[in-house]
Amino acid sequence: ALQVAATLAADPRIEIVMQTLGTFDLLLEVVCASHAELLNLINEEIKAIPGVAVVETNLYARIERPAIEWDADALMMAIKRPRD
Repeated sequence: ALQVAATLAADPRIEIVMQTLGTFDLLLEVVCASHAELLNLINEEIKAIPGVAVVETNLYARIERPAIEWDADALMMAIKRPRD
């Protein structure tokens, strides 16, 4: 899964690559200009990557809350901060 993730992360259309502990090994967030571009990305590029066995797609109908941008430094400081 790590080699597949590294290959996917190199594609600028793939915004997020997450390794998961669920049904699938990886979860992606992809931004394409059209359904045709998405279809090509999935069928011609992602499915051609060695190690990719199954691809499942869900399209956003509406985003209720926008994505959170994590501040990794602040997160690490919060984890290391002594607790009362």
